[in-house]
Amino acid sequence: MIVTTWSPQGYEQYGKRFIDTYCSPYPLVVYVEDDSDIPGAETRSLFDIPLCSQFLKRTEKYKPTHYRKNVNKFARKVFAITDAAMKHSGPMAFIGGDTVFHRPFEDDFLENILEGAYLAYLGRDGYHSETDFIAFDTMHPANTLFMKLFLAEYTTGAFQDLKWWCDSDVFDHIRVLLNVPTNDLNVIRDMNHPFVNSILGQY
Repeated sequence: MIVTTWSPQGYEQYGKRFIDTYCSPYPLVVYVEDDSDIPGAETRSLFDIPLCSQFLKRTEKYKPTHYRKNVNKFARKVFAITDAAMKHSGPMAFIGGDTVFHRPFEDDFLENILEGAYLAYLGRDGYHSETDFIAFDTMHPANTLFMKLFLAEYTTGAFQDLKWWCDSDVFDHIRVLLNVPTNDLNVIRDMNHPFVNSILGQY
């Protein structure tokens, strides 16, 4: 399963291109913020996720001093990821909604990049991971605790104890805290464009 999310404005700006180029053998689930019907995808309401609406309402007037503290924006991705991962059984990947696809993944692509690990991600040395692509094996024993802690950083307000609050920083915090088995796809240690300069650039 592939998961993504965007706002109504995001759909107009880049989501349509995502859908027009999507060519994966994996079913697509899109978390939406309105009643949009997305061709070729299962849509789920972001606001139906428990505590999501309350969190977004509570943080909507917060004016971040840095983009990495725009918690109202970045938490939406975490609500989508954790909700999907707790409902799905098997390999799953989150892919950023502004992605363009050039060719389809193979039928076993996610299994191959996970290589038996819990998650496959794009790490960066001295900076937060690139989280426009993360793959998870939701059947792995680490999944339930990882997702509960990932979500709880926002729903409990624990994120405020971190220096930065965006989903990438919180993801790295939980990944390191739990020391889960991982496969870092950024093998050439590219800092600026690990997505396109990793194996993902072939697709």
